[in-house]
Amino acid sequence: MPGSFSFDPYPVPLGTQAASIFVARYDRDAGSFAILPNLLCLQIDHRESDPSSAQFAYVLDSTLAQPPFPDSFAAVWPLDASGPYIVGPDDEIVVYTLDANARPVFLFDGFLCAPQVDLGADSQHATFTALGVEVRCWDTPVAGAIYRDSADTSSSGAYVQTGLPMRFNPYQQPNCTPTGEDYETGAGDFYPVFLSEKIQRSPDPRASWTLDGVARYLITQENDEVWVQNPVSVLQGLLVAITPVQGQTYDPTDPSTYDVSTIVIRDYDATGKAWAAVLAELCGYHGFATRFALSTSASGTPVTTLKIYRRDGMQTAAPKNVFLQELGATLDPGLSNTASMRLARDSHGLANLYVVVGAPVQYEVSVVLAPGFTIAAADASDANRPTFNRSALVNASADVRARYRVYVADEDGSGHWDYGTSATVTTPIDLSDAFGKPSDPKQPPLYVNRPRPGKARLITRDSGGRPRKAELAISRDYAGATPALWDGTGTWQSCGASGWRLLEDKLGVEIVCDNPEDWSIPSPEGASAKHNPSVKVRGITSQASPGTQQNTQRFFLRLTTVIEADACVAGSAARRVASPTKYAVTRRVDAADNYLKQVVDWSSLYNTTADPIVDRDDTDNADARAEALRARTEFPVLAGSVEIPSLSRAYAVGDRLALVDGIDVDLQTNAGVEGGELPYFPTIVARTWQFGDRVQKTILQLSDRRGEVERLGRARSRKTEPGTGALAASTSPPSPRGLQGPTAGLPPTPGYS
Repeated sequence: MPGSFSFDPYPVPLGTQAASIFVARYDRDAGSFAILPNLLCLQIDHRESDPSSAQFAYVLDSTLAQPPFPDSFAAVWPLDASGPYIVGPDDEIVVYTLDANARPVFLFDGFLCAPQVDLGADSQHATFTALGVEVRCWDTPVAGAIYRDSADTSSSGAYVQTGLPMRFNPYQQPNCTPTGEDYETGAGDFYPVFLSEKIQRSPDPRASWTLDGVARYLITQENDEVWVQNPVSVLQGLLVAITPVQGQTYDPTDPSTYDVSTIVIRDYDATGKAWAAVLAELCGYHGFATRFALSTSASGTPVTTLKIYRRDGMQTAAPKNVFLQELGATLDPGLSNTASMRLARDSHGLANLYVVVGAPVQYEVSVVLAPGFTIAAADASDANRPTFNRSALVNASADVRARYRVYVADEDGSGHWDYGTSATVTTPIDLSDAFGKPSDPKQPPLYVNRPRPGKARLITRDSGGRPRKAELAISRDYAGATPALWDGTGTWQSCGASGWRLLEDKLGVEIVCDNPEDWSIPSPEGASAKHNPSVKVRGITSQASPGTQQNTQRFFLRLTTVIEADACVAGSAARRVASPTKYAVTRRVDAADNYLKQVVDWSSLYNTTADPIVDRDDTDNADARAEALRARTEFPVLAGSVEIPSLSRAYAVGDRLALVDGIDVDLQTNAGVEGGELPYFPTIVARTWQFGDRVQKTILQLSDRRGEVERLGRARSRKTEPGTGALAASTSPPSPRGLQGPTAGLPPTPGYS
């Protein structure tokens, strides 16, 4: 349940001896460093997904070094300012401390991005913010996509760098190379590439982009590793959906308690975005996060590496503790590292049941149509037939314009001509044999009578793998019901691709030839005796005054097309026993642009079986999406901050905190642990090191950033004497770590100068 608590510092300081902090200019090409003793590092921030940042202040004092430091903001502010103690926009700045062996431990590596000057009546401050070298990953948006030659079906086909948009799974269509056909780089890395989503071939060579495939493509193709190293080797098996088996608790050591499935991403256009931003966004959708980790190489230089990790309840890395002795115990800094703590467990955003709703299920059907107009015998007379020529319809009523041209399924009950009663009726077509019937006749139907315009392309493909086009056929011996799903009877001849069109507002067709009494259709194969060998359909006479002659017998039209049902493809993730609330808190996600189900109904001309054929079903992918969303939100957020009164490198962004050791406060936020469920702990999403005001602090922020630390203000500056404007040395005390000369305090490592 929601709750919060705060811990305020004890009167006795918990601080320890401050670590020495060095600021230096780094020459990456030469691998050398030059100390900048006139720069104070005030604060360093590391956060999920974003570049790290650091804040610096100049010591504006000419008395502390020879040659003198810059003593005025005017010396450091201009764009062309230069000198051994001035940082320029392209200078790489590092902050480091020393380990027990006097080896450098890097805390920050980056570039100046935001200089600032504050000039007051009695002081001036020159500060700047720098961003980590990983900001270089945002310099250039992703390039055009790499495509594999569509004409070559082998995995060794040519790979071409194009200028085409980098769009993954556009319009629900797969456009990725298949599993096992990844492109191999010279360095031994593998990643999928693009295939045109418009390929129409059987078998279909395309696959859908998964989160794992997109990650490997971006970091291998888009990141040259000049500034940030890739984590390719640790991605194996990471970016997948882990789904606890319903009714069981999740045990990562027991594969029988969970299922693993790939995560197919939704339609996503990365064009114009930085690859690091794309990766962070896509990972965030599915319960993962990214961060940039700074370390020290064996040669004593800084190395930044991209890290990807789980942020849901399925991560297995060992959590860490913070320490705080019980109230009244003798204070021992070795047993307490927590100076203050503010935590809030927020259930407001908790959601433990997800439904991901895709597009309405599509059915390919063949429907025998009925006239969508009134039939009158007098219409077949020589005097009245010209009334229905296209040239005569300009000022005609809607009823006249529809006569002998509009044939409908009447799925919405708006009316059709009934041959049996010779009258217009409003009984809609029965689609229950396609869409299904309720198990109990007393229950409502599974669909509503509403307009369902047909689609121009079918689900069925031809021998070349291309979707067939909607088809209209004619019969003079069909004896079944109209309108109705085709029952398989009658002799039918194709009406060809011209002379008719699909209606836009309902299921049906309109005959668009100039004269419906002279409607030309293709010659039937074998000149079937059931049809008019003259391939001219007398559309008025055959309906208004049918005769016994071949070309005046009544005809029927069968339309094969695709229509939408009312049921949608849907994925779901039910509430688990690990949820800390007994109530099902449901979220419904609209994903109609990504998940699809297509069925070739038994009534379709191209289904030769007695049962519907499922051509595509994205339900499993929608399930994986729902499960990933549930994993992100099924537990309450434990938000807040923990302050440690020293520079601590024991905690990193992405680590989890499990316990306040000493007072045994458990920080887990899920239930079911007593039944074997893996405990879920808050994650460190930001870490701040502060070095100002004679105190070094480490501030950890948990799960979200609502407890974000306030930016530090000023460090040491020049002070202006009131009334004189003269500049004098500041009376502020020196930094706890002291000021050093250009070479003082350097670690004994070759390459430092």
